[in-house]
Amino acid sequence: MPSEIGTLCLVDRNKEISPLIKCKLNPEINKYENKTCFFEPFDKFEPVWINNFELSKMKISCLESVNGIVRLSLTSKGNKSLVSTFRSADKDIDCVLCFIIQSK
Repeated sequence: MPSEIGTLCLVDRNKEISPLIKCKLNPEINKYENKTCFFEPFDKFEPVWINNFELSKMKISCLESVNGIVRLSLTSKGNKSLVSTFRSADKDIDCVLCFIIQSK
């Protein structure tokens, strides 16, 4: 990956996605409903579709990139690959609860 990418986010479109997982990613997920792989900064990189994968326990997995390298594990599950991280420290979640505040 280009070294300018700070985070790689995979979205499992076969699961219901909570809007409370990664605030900056939510608008991108909604905008690109047919994409599963997002790159941060989101305004500089076009998302892509990757199929035949699933995430372990989560609907979204965001992994930090260091010099264009993302540490992840792929485990074959027949016709799909299970994507997970080596360490929980490699995950990047920026918020647990998001609020949208509008002024009148």
